[in-house]
Amino acid sequence: MLTPQQLNEISFKKARIGGYDMASVDELLEPLTSDYIALYNDNAALKNKMRVMSKKLDDQRSGDTDSYAATASTKKTCDNMIRETEAKCAKMLSDANASADSIIHAAKASAVDIVTAAKAAAADILKNANQAAEGTRSSGMDKNASAKISEIQAQMMACVEALEQFKSGAANAAKAELPAKPKLTGKPSVDRPWMKYYPADIEKMMTIPEVTLGQYLRMMCRGMDLPVIHYYGTDISWSEFFRMVDDAARAMRAAGLGPGDQIPALLRCVPEFLIVLLAAERIGASLLCRDNTIEENAEAMAKANAKVLFAHDFITQAEVDAYAAAGIKKIITVDPWRLAVKKEMPEHIVKCLESSYTEPKVSGDIICDWNSFIAAGRVFADVVDAPIDLDRPLFRAYTSGSTGPSKQVIHSARTMLSVVYQMSDYGNSDEFRPTWLTVLLPPALVAVPVSMLLVPMASNRLLILDPFVDVYDIDLELMRYKPNIMPQIPMFTEILKQSKRIPKDYDMSHLLACGAGAEATNNGQIRSTQAFLERHNCHVIPAVAYGQSEAGSNITFPVPGYTFENGNVGIPMPLNIVSIFRGNRECTYNKLGEICVTGPGIMLGYDDKEATEKTLIRHADGKLWLHTGDTGYINEDGVVFALGRGLNKRYDPDPEKAERLVDVMLENLVCDAEIPGLKDCFFVTRPDKEHDGYSVPYMYAVLEDGYTLDEVEADVNAALEPYQRPVEIIQIPERPFYHFKTNRLHLEPPYAR
Repeated sequence: MLTPQQLNEISFKKARIGGYDMASVDELLEPLTSDYIALYNDNAALKNKMRVMSKKLDDQRSGDTDSYAATASTKKTCDNMIRETEAKCAKMLSDANASADSIIHAAKASAVDIVTAAKAAAADILKNANQAAEGTRSSGMDKNASAKISEIQAQMMACVEALEQFKSGAANAAKAELPAKPKLTGKPSVDRPWMKYYPADIEKMMTIPEVTLGQYLRMMCRGMDLPVIHYYGTDISWSEFFRMVDDAARAMRAAGLGPGDQIPALLRCVPEFLIVLLAAERIGASLLCRDNTIEENAEAMAKANAKVLFAHDFITQAEVDAYAAAGIKKIITVDPWRLAVKKEMPEHIVKCLESSYTEPKVSGDIICDWNSFIAAGRVFADVVDAPIDLDRPLFRAYTSGSTGPSKQVIHSARTMLSVVYQMSDYGNSDEFRPTWLTVLLPPALVAVPVSMLLVPMASNRLLILDPFVDVYDIDLELMRYKPNIMPQIPMFTEILKQSKRIPKDYDMSHLLACGAGAEATNNGQIRSTQAFLERHNCHVIPAVAYGQSEAGSNITFPVPGYTFENGNVGIPMPLNIVSIFRGNRECTYNKLGEICVTGPGIMLGYDDKEATEKTLIRHADGKLWLHTGDTGYINEDGVVFALGRGLNKRYDPDPEKAERLVDVMLENLVCDAEIPGLKDCFFVTRPDKEHDGYSVPYMYAVLEDGYTLDEVEADVNAALEPYQRPVEIIQIPERPFYHFKTNRLHLEPPYAR
């Protein structure tokens, strides 16, 4: 069965003599293609739902022979329906592929008959399922299994109804010389179909306040005595927090810092990081964050002409020497124990923090501890606050470099607040004040200060900071704090799923939301995460978010009514516009291309003008668009599907037959095949050394114990089209991570990006 991608890329050679007018063919094919893609997507969704239902029916098998037989029969019926429906659709597309003549003939003469036949087949299957259901009910099947069968019956009926609607649309199109104009213009940036999920006046309601981050936090404070941050046994109230920000702003001015200065901050997510960020905003300066090698950090400091650095007091002498050589005159050291209550810290946290001190503490004229820094500021009597400018740089962070060279991304108070403001209701509750746990992640990643620190503070959550936990101990912290929200990036989720310390009966119902992000997630990862949560009495649906540093963190929200599979990352946040482009040409719905976004949260730019001009492009509509470099598409409901990086093609002797390779699409096909022995997999697409301009796929596989690559290779290839099959399958013990994303950068040659 052709995929929407393959259907979109069908082309016909121009006839030299006679033949149909190509424009007329395209006009007729476009609505039929859209209808087919909608049917294809509906069919894929039904297949996934039926697969889940079949699995749940399997779980109902106990010892009752009649129940077992009925369940197996129903599963077989579902599989037959899927195969028969695919066969009918494959026939329709086979006719369409033959030639332009056969496509037009099928559209005008055969489309109705084909769909009618498919409908009849589905109706027969439904009839058989009804009979099977009645038989199992009469034979004493338990109520739960009977209810599951009823659900499957309802889904089958929905399939029949969908075929009926498509038949009606095909008949109308065949009667007219030209199809009726669609309700949508075909341009997502114009139609913005996702807005139907929001209240009608949402854009008026969401006018971003013209205030600084500090002012906004004061506006959202529910009481000065209310604790806003919990840090290892210490609750910090709003009044204490604002007082510390004021002290730090004065101390910065006393240290000679002011408007336009770039201040490096090599801090974990300790309270002092937030204090330094808001103090820098007060004096008109910007923070500079990087979490790379000593040499790369020093390079960033020299480039910024920075003079004062904030770092933890476990900074090494080698770092001090390198940063001094880069121009740093003063290093303000922050003691991570300063605000903590050590006796209330569990042993694994104390051990992790103590392991950070690999050398004796550094000293000398260049070193100034936090307390001395603050004390110098308390005698400062000059002007502290710079004139307010919401658009000047406030936060500079380098991308992780997991998908390409690390670049400095620049944000202002306005761009950061735009994201914070739109996310303020995520995972909230009207019944109690939720807790939000942020573990380990460094604030050098833009999403951390924006989405994981400022969002909970600005929306009446208690922010729990846990920066000194070993990544493999996050299971202990989950059970210790029992948070209502804990960002579940892919690496964290994998660690939790593999944990041997979480009891089988541990109740995770304390989680109000489970959001994953950082990279595209395949169907296998999503399903295993959902199953893990369900086993622990947590019935929230994992929300796969989409965003990037250049967009100030999040771009999309979860969408109601859609399962998070096949690359679905939700709908654009209400003040964002997302569309798909190839170059500067906007694609219509269900067309693969580059995901682009325009909105108030996109970056000011990089510190490199040329790189900025390639990424931030003003289009003919007058809007400044961020070209993300990610591949995806948007459907007619406005749901965004993110599938990875780039639009690579596999070589074919006939260039017109060269097909596109998209990593997550390949992973989903393999995951959906449910291959025995294959525990996890991911693809990487690399340049084809034999054919310039083309690429080839490699597959990395994590196998169940006792299985070999030879035992899974045939099934992998069977799940893929010939052009999608990997040139090599490499076995690895577990999925590798770098900066908390799947490590596609540091793989062994020739596979490394």
